[in-house]
Parts: sequence; C-alpha cells; structure tokens
Amino acid sequence: MEPAFLGKNGPASTNPGGPEMLTESQQQVLEQLAELVIPADDYPSAGEAGAVAFVQRVLAVDRPDWQPRVERALAVAAGAALDEVLADADGAWLVRLIAQGYYAGEL
Repeated sequence: MEPAFLGKNGPASTNPGGPEMLTESQQQVLEQLAELVIPADDYPSAGEAGAVAFVQRVLAVDRPDWQPRVERALAVAAGAALDEVLADADGAWLVRLIAQGYYAGEL
C-alpha cells in the first residue's frame, strides 16, 4: 500500500496496517460526510473521488495514531448536518482532511 502523504523524508509512518481501518458503518458515515464536504458539480464529489479509500490509506500507512480521532469525528458526523460537524473540533479536522486530500489530488 502506497503512503497517502509522502513528504521529503518519506511517509509519516512505515506501519503497513491493513486496508480496512474503519468498520462498514464508519465507512458509510465517511462517504456521506465526503458528499457534504465536496458535492459533485462539473467534477466528482469527494465521495466519488475516493475519500473513504484516502482516509483508510492515511490510517493504515501514514498515521495509524489518528484512528481514535477519526472515529470520534465519525461519531459526531453520523446523521449530522455539515454545520454540526464543523462545530466539533474533531469533526472540523476530518472535514479539512477530506478537503485537503481532494484538492491535493490524493483521492
């Protein structure tokens, strides 16, 4: 599995981790959140572009230490509107991660 974030000194972690770092229900919440963060227009939405796979790759390869924070953010995001997610520190952080991956072309 290739690192999601590859800096000048290599990936943030060499942990090989498995590709499925999130449960099926967490993946569904992440997909729904990605659709809210960057909806489709002339370009694919963040969900269509692969936000779930991107976050899974970050957790598996680069930053397994982010797993608890992602899980907290997804708990907040479950069934919530985007403004509710953004009002939470972990939720806002995950929204930024999704957007950064999308606009950096990492998705």
